[in-house]
Amino acid sequence: LQGTVQFTSPPFFYPQPNVLGFGPAFLLDSVPYSILRLIGCDPFLSFQLLIIILSLASFMASLMICVRYLKIRTSIALCAAVLMTFANNLFFKGVIGHANFLLLYYIPCIVLIALWGIEDFPRVTRWSILRVATAAALYSLLFSTDVYTAWMFGFTLLTAACTLVALCGRTLFAAVRLHSRPVTILIGTAIISFLIAFIPFVVIYVPVRAIAPLRPYYQYISTAPLPTGIMDVGAGNYVWGWLSPILPGAHGAEQGLAVTPGMTALFLVFAYYQLTKNHINISQWQ
Repeated sequence: LQGTVQFTSPPFFYPQPNVLGFGPAFLLDSVPYSILRLIGCDPFLSFQLLIIILSLASFMASLMICVRYLKIRTSIALCAAVLMTFANNLFFKGVIGHANFLLLYYIPCIVLIALWGIEDFPRVTRWSILRVATAAALYSLLFSTDVYTAWMFGFTLLTAACTLVALCGRTLFAAVRLHSRPVTILIGTAIISFLIAFIPFVVIYVPVRAIAPLRPYYQYISTAPLPTGIMDVGAGNYVWGWLSPILPGAHGAEQGLAVTPGMTALFLVFAYYQLTKNHINISQWQ
């Protein structure tokens, strides 16, 4: 808070230097957390208030995405926003020492800013460029906040992009050729903004590679969730806990996805009904 410690060498594991990159660096959290500490909140209260603030921002962003861009009915959008923000799996992971997964709350906010930046496409304005640059910078800084959340979100975007190309590649490429100038401006702005904001990640994590090697691939596979884990909410759950010991395969805190089965089923039914009744209008972005 007072700048008396080297940025990449906080005093844990003293006197080992460059230990900030040993885990999530929580860079995006540093500003609001510091403000809460400076106004007199203790560390525990500051962390709790930060999670409350982030969850509120995530809920509002998710709601706006569903209502404004996906054209989902408000009542269904409220349920979806609640499920996205207060998903059982986030708290299932959070209470076993993985509070960094709660930083997923940044994702809806970043997506909302990005959608806001391209909602007038193909018209490009100073505000649209600023919004796209802001979204790209925040996503880049998310790598310095929690690298797992950032790269998994990037992998999800890549999967979605490949699916979009496979389903409507001709229409997509035709739209890009038709609006090549605004596409170039926005993509170029996003790339430049991302690279500039990626500098803290390099400063924090590159020195760690000289201290400790990356985890081997088999360690990631050993903690990867199984398909049956989607129903594994943990044996301590009063309603669904009895499913945990009878599901096939290995179980444990690292492997259960802990998606509440009943709410998941209801959401899928509502989503199918909504999508079949009201098709999403993306003509303004074609």
